[in-house]
Amino acid sequence: MGCLISLKVIYRRMTNDPTDPMQQQEDDYTFKVLKELTTKDAIADFNKKAKSGKSNTFVIYFAHWCPHCNALTPELIKLDKFLYENKDKLNGPVARVSDEHIAELEVFNEPNGFPTIVILDENGEKKEDFNGSRTMYGFLTFLKNNGVYGMSGGRKHNKKSRKHNKKSRKHNKKSQKN
Repeated sequence: MGCLISLKVIYRRMTNDPTDPMQQQEDDYTFKVLKELTTKDAIADFNKKAKSGKSNTFVIYFAHWCPHCNALTPELIKLDKFLYENKDKLNGPVARVSDEHIAELEVFNEPNGFPTIVILDENGEKKEDFNGSRTMYGFLTFLKNNGVYGMSGGRKHNKKSRKHNKKSRKHNKKSQKN
């Protein structure tokens, strides 16, 4: 029974069935911080901020027809709500750019597919691709650390710490047996 309900929800979302309450909620939501750049003025303003030399920029390149992009929408709504309530924690511009407007950008405008999520440096050049968890918390970690996500940007383990970890695992196994 649960599987049947899940398939119905998936079908409704794929077909944009208006009887799906989650789809209605997503369609009715107006982004406040993660705004989609659609006008020439908004794009020009974004270009100016992204190349200002002051801070990094968080950009999501997406396509309305892309199912992976559409699957991100609930998490992006959560992220937008969080950023709106915590504007003081935002250290640079953020935006969503659809495939229809990418060519109008004067900053990095060559995504390698959809969605592409990146941090641009203070001059508008690509600094880092996002490759973490596609959740609000994953995006926040990426934003907070200016493009560093997970172990790739974390502390590096040296041989000494690895040996110490092996010894402590062996010690834990011995103590569990006793």
